[in-house]
Amino acid sequence: MNAHINPLQAEVAQDSLIQAAPTHTSQKSGSQVLQLPPRAGTTHTTATAEHHSRFEINGDAQAETPYIEHWVLQFKGVAAELMNSPEGLEERLSNMVARLGLTEVSAHSHYFGPGVSTVIILSESHLSAHTWPETGYMHVDIVTCVEKLTPALLEREARVAFAPTELHMAELRY
Repeated sequence: MNAHINPLQAEVAQDSLIQAAPTHTSQKSGSQVLQLPPRAGTTHTTATAEHHSRFEINGDAQAETPYIEHWVLQFKGVAAELMNSPEGLEERLSNMVARLGLTEVSAHSHYFGPGVSTVIILSESHLSAHTWPETGYMHVDIVTCVEKLTPALLEREARVAFAPTELHMAELRY
């Protein structure tokens, strides 16, 4: 199979969880590199609480960097009506934020016709979402400065809010 490799790659943390894609040894650094799921035209599995990726970015500077947890969620197969209204998207994301136990400070959305971008400022940092209703795709980043979110919690709340046919997630720690 001729797999198309997603250009985003990161070093796998030493204490990594179950990986969503095969790793290979980088010829440049000799470290293990995770290949994220390929783009359109290839087959890959749906992320579950037992099947997500965890990456460590700039791990050698960890002591100098405050705790930051960054979750990347890729939704596929989302109904267009759930993500093509600024008010509707903001409401669904605000409800998801509350169910995740995070604290919303403010929110702002912009309609691109089609598509919406929403940013929710959190006491713990922020959430950003960008939608492509014409393809059923949505990308969400959740960044926090607290260790509160789990793959199981994120998966449950993401599926409740948007009912995607596919959900892929990765955890980044800086």
